[in-house]
Amino acid sequence: MRTSGYSLLEALVVLAILGVLAGLGISGYLAWTQSMRVHAAVSEIQRVFTKARARARTSNHDVYVTLDTATRTFTLYQGSDPTTPTWTVAMPVEASAVSLACRTPCPALASGGPYVTLLAPYGALKQDLKLNVAVSARSRTVYLLGPTALLKTVAP
Repeated sequence: MRTSGYSLLEALVVLAILGVLAGLGISGYLAWTQSMRVHAAVSEIQRVFTKARARARTSNHDVYVTLDTATRTFTLYQGSDPTTPTWTVAMPVEASAVSLACRTPCPALASGGPYVTLLAPYGALKQDLKLNVAVSARSRTVYLLGPTALLKTVAP
């Protein structure tokens, strides 16, 4: 007759229960991490346009924002037009895909990429924007609306 301790069968049952609980929890954790990565990418896009607006306000010159979809990098330009910049900064977004569309057709650079203008002196958007951001299997649609570039995120 046993007085203390656990039998091998009891230990195996506890390990099986822990394995099932861990298996259930890991799928929720993976979904949460993907959701947080999409949220981080949307925050990066918001940071890009906040920086562009701040630059237009402080310098009193228009700022142009372009998106390179191959490298998923936003580039901010300042100058008389985006083809001859006097100031540039590249800001990558950690996403598997990013696309940009304007309510009216976006003007395009000679390289073929679209650009958006934030007008001085207030950094107002010239047109409403729609950006699609995807990280792995999750995606979000981001709208930048009105002259103040109000950010609205929509999950499909």
